[in-house]
Amino acid sequence: MNCRWVFKVKNKPDGTVDRSKARLVAKGYSQQPGIGYTETFAPVVRLNSLCSLLAYAACNKLLIHQMDVVTAFLNGSLEEDCETS
Repeated sequence: MNCRWVFKVKNKPDGTVDRSKARLVAKGYSQQPGIGYTETFAPVVRLNSLCSLLAYAACNKLLIHQMDVVTAFLNGSLEEDCETS
């Protein structure tokens, strides 16, 4: 499936730059019926969310583990058949 990055600059009410945003979007016209329609991808995490999670874990003396999500679904079972052309 083809995809592309969309970049956007968010401005404050006075016109100064507040932040820059980026997201990865699928090109809908290139989708094949039944493949990837029900999947949601979120490739980035907000720094505020990560800091809150780490602070919560530290305050409650929780153990934190890191995992490699690039290969998390390497050996997963698929319901759809992938056809190559």
